[in-house]
Amino acid sequence: MQGRVVCAERPVELVEPLKDARALERGKATLSCRLSRPRKKVAWFRNGVELTPTEPPRYSIVSDDCEYTLTLDDCRLDDAAQYSMRCQNVDTSATLTVDGMSCCMRRLLQYTPEGWLGSRVVIACWTQARKGPG
Repeated sequence: MQGRVVCAERPVELVEPLKDARALERGKATLSCRLSRPRKKVAWFRNGVELTPTEPPRYSIVSDDCEYTLTLDDCRLDDAAQYSMRCQNVDTSATLTVDGMSCCMRRLLQYTPEGWLGSRVVIACWTQARKGPG
């Protein structure tokens, strides 16, 4: 009598889902999740559209053991979106919010400029970028 053993691979499970993230304009954003199995083929999506290798190099997709990470460098306001990761039967998503840079006046005008009609008058003020909402 001969026997046969059939082994089926257990399905991938989501151990830690993506979490909503917040980044500053021109900053870096990282979204990561953890699956039950290492080195699986995953797909990343932005508002339901798959991110492909032809995207600008600001996107970095890394898998390290069971952790799968999407990193966005030099965030822009239009990067704010719903991001998701899909692997076999597992789907997880999170919202990325990008806060714009604001500026504040460093030095107000100290005087009222005057000049003759037709002459050139230079008006200058100084601003500084401020991180955070604004």
